[in-house]
Amino acid sequence: MKKPLIKLNKSTRTIALLAVLATLIVVSVQAAEWRDIQKQKEFVVTVSATGVVDSEDVESIGAPPTARWRSRLESIVPEGKRVRKGEVVVQFEVSRTDERIRELEGELNVHAGDVGVDKEQKEQQMRQEALDMSNLKADVDKAVRLAEVPAGIVPGIEYQKLVERRRLAETLYERALYRKQLSDRDKVAAEENKKRQIARAELRLAEAKRALDTFTIRAPKAGIAVIGTGWNGEKLTAGSNASGGIQILRIVNDEKVLIRATIPENLATVLSVGQRAVIVTETTGTAELSGLVHSVGNTVRRRSPKSLEMVRDFTVKLDEDYSDILRIGVSVEVKVEIATFNDVLVVPKAALVYKEGKPGVVTPRFSLGGFVLSDKWSVVRLGKASQDHFIVEEGLEEGQRVRL
Repeated sequence: MKKPLIKLNKSTRTIALLAVLATLIVVSVQAAEWRDIQKQKEFVVTVSATGVVDSEDVESIGAPPTARWRSRLESIVPEGKRVRKGEVVVQFEVSRTDERIRELEGELNVHAGDVGVDKEQKEQQMRQEALDMSNLKADVDKAVRLAEVPAGIVPGIEYQKLVERRRLAETLYERALYRKQLSDRDKVAAEENKKRQIARAELRLAEAKRALDTFTIRAPKAGIAVIGTGWNGEKLTAGSNASGGIQILRIVNDEKVLIRATIPENLATVLSVGQRAVIVTETTGTAELSGLVHSVGNTVRRRSPKSLEMVRDFTVKLDEDYSDILRIGVSVEVKVEIATFNDVLVVPKAALVYKEGKPGVVTPRFSLGGFVLSDKWSVVRLGKASQDHFIVEEGLEEGQRVRL
């Protein structure tokens, strides 16, 4: 009889041990599911945004003005290259501009040849006019002398002929003199018109040559080259077409960094200059960098050409020089502190359960030794939210437990 009793005791101990283990597992699981609500001495409400490391000192380079809508990039410096002041960074295709310059030079040469021909014709015409005027003047003088004979010496009819001849000679001379004045004015106008044509041709040629110079762009200062993007967001390369309004290249000073960030339009209303901001990036690990909101943009834009999300831009100026840590173009997360509350109850977002559109939490109804035997749902009134937590204005008390 003793042997069966020993076996029974062993099985009983095994069952008891399994029950204890199951109880511990259930309690540990419930402990992980339930959390005590305590007041926080300081609860900071923040909004999150995404941004990139940029520079305060930026020089932007765009496409030069041309007669065509697009210009083709012949060469461009590599992304991230440190360039010197005066170094060639962008070069555009100039074949059409060269052709335009040759056309304008040919047009200017034609005008110069016309000036020589017009000058010879003018001199020849002036000599002929002078000869004609001299002959007409001689005819007038002769007719005047003949008409000065006393009327009684020459018969009446012949005398009338002499007077009429004088009148006709004087009329012809006056008309020739008037024609000469008109011809002189016409010569002056033609000469002025030719000068204007030459001036316009020279101006167009000078503009074309200046445009040719603008097709080779040099760095206005030393810095890091950051390549721009096209209309579809792709990085520009040699062979890309660049049109007006596109930022081809930026020369940035990597010793003066700031954060350029974007935030959804509905959250941008809470931003203001001077708010504290925290910057988190993979390059700093768990360390957080601090700064202040430096500017908030007034314009709402699309996040990208094909995106429907509307955002606003803002910048964050860092408290210290982090240029040795942050690199231009690195993506960062920005948390802007918009308000601070003291001694408030805070509940995790994971603890909220919505019923009929109302927020609430699940609290213990009956518990024994930390083990919740039954629970209940209670409605709560929420306040400001930050990240994954909400301020509880009504419905919970300090020390209560809620289920996650």
